[in-house]
Amino acid sequence: MINGVRSFTGQGMDGLGVEHNSGEIRNCDLNIKIEATGCLASLCYGHGPSAQSFGEVGIKALKALCSHANKNAPPELQVQACRCIYSTAVLKVVKQRLAIECKVLAMLLLLLHSDDADVVIYSLAAIERVCTNCHPGQQFIAQYKGLLPFVRITSGNWGPGIDGNTYFCSANAAACKAVTAIVCRHTENRHLAHNVKLIPHLVNILLKGDGEEKKSV
Repeated sequence: MINGVRSFTGQGMDGLGVEHNSGEIRNCDLNIKIEATGCLASLCYGHGPSAQSFGEVGIKALKALCSHANKNAPPELQVQACRCIYSTAVLKVVKQRLAIECKVLAMLLLLLHSDDADVVIYSLAAIERVCTNCHPGQQFIAQYKGLLPFVRITSGNWGPGIDGNTYFCSANAAACKAVTAIVCRHTENRHLAHNVKLIPHLVNILLKGDGEEKKSV
């Protein structure tokens, strides 16, 4: 059924697909939950009407998902949850609901402590998307000192067993983009970046990073 719904994308059936998969997020079967979450991400990515439909019917489902995609969940579910948040956090009203009602940033900040590179990178991308032009999201970061995990990531002291530096570079770039969204026009978070000593790590990336990292930082 989920694969069938995917095939309707762009054919006027997006609202149906979003509603169906929002319901399947609550399914107790882990594989169905992962597939439904991935399907929602595909339906809503770059498609305003689907994102709007999600804002109408999917918020409660995503709230339930966040309670399952915690630090003890399989990385596959964590990654798909982050993709889902990233794809649906397009409209301002949806971002605010994600930040206030679902408290998705609490889950995303927790996932930044993972040693799975994909989980970290997708979490950073989702944080950036939720916090961009969203004051409630920025305020959540400020209230819970949410820039602290960024110190760990930008220092490079994480991810044992990661092969090579590619993941570190991608994570650094994603972290810089997220920090940009978090501190934009938000003085409290700028103070927080200074107080947690994040800035020296960003300067180090500027000096030693690759092209993608330098552009982001």
